[in-house]
Amino acid sequence: MKDATQEMIAIVHNKVPNRIRIRVPLIKNKQTFAGLLKQELLRDEQSKGIYHAEPNIITGTILIKFHPAFHTEE
Repeated sequence: MKDATQEMIAIVHNKVPNRIRIRVPLIKNKQTFAGLLKQELLRDEQSKGIYHAEPNIITGTILIKFHPAFHTEE
């Protein structure tokens, strides 16, 4: 069995414009880590343009909504 930290972070879904869902195994079943990740994404200067981050600890994913002027989906 793989440890969650050994699994890769990966894009799960990015078909809806200005939204991306990313698999982050480290946050699965870990509310504290999920909350810290959300706070960092919304406050970090390099994350400028991200206006919403919604972690899901059940699935180990985070939904991010962003302004297209600051980020591209590439």
